[in-house]
Amino acid sequence: MGKEDLPTLSILAEEARRSPVRVHLDLDSEEREQLADENGLASVELFRLRATALGMKGRQLRVEGELKAEVTYICGVSLRSFKASLDVPFEQIFGQPKRQEEIIDLDPLDDNDIEPLVGGAASISDLAYQLFTLTLDPYPRHPDLAPPGPAHSD
Repeated sequence: MGKEDLPTLSILAEEARRSPVRVHLDLDSEEREQLADENGLASVELFRLRATALGMKGRQLRVEGELKAEVTYICGVSLRSFKASLDVPFEQIFGQPKRQEEIIDLDPLDDNDIEPLVGGAASISDLAYQLFTLTLDPYPRHPDLAPPGPAHSD
């Protein structure tokens, strides 16, 4: 079972242009188990995305919402498990990819890049899985452990 087996959810930009589209994505226990395995977690107890998509000018789609997740990490130091909550509000613009000569990047640190529409649709599930993965702590440390001390050099 790979990531391609996780549920997919897409919104057609044309559909959201007529009226806002509300989307929900909740993973069942088997899908959460798969997501936990793929991300090195002991478990994922909750994965819930709620969002609204609204069509914009220029064949663009704005999606805003929140991803909520409950996860169980394994501490990288003590190997003890501990729970954590993820609450991730987001806003993402989807649109037609621009030709390379049209791209002028005025702010290289701008993190709200336009994601491409594929076949006129925005992949909300891909956005949700990316947000989830990027929000995870790459070095989970049990909250009962003292913070690491300064590095010593000889």
